[in-house]
Amino acid sequence: MTVAELIYELELQDPDLEIRIASQPSWPFEYHVNGVGTSEGKVWIVEGDQLGYLPELVASDIGWK
Repeated sequence: MTVAELIYELELQDPDLEIRIASQPSWPFEYHVNGVGTSEGKVWIVEGDQLGYLPELVASDIGWK
């Protein structure tokens, strides 16, 4: 995914919603986003604290179940 593609996807969302990272489809967790950085010609979304298990409804909605 490119920065332009991510911006496009985010612009379709309510700008007041919080952003989370969903990780590990077979044992899904959710994380805060701790920041964004650049290095080696790439943009990095920095994983923050683990908040717990990803709710089953969310896993289903994003196509993981």
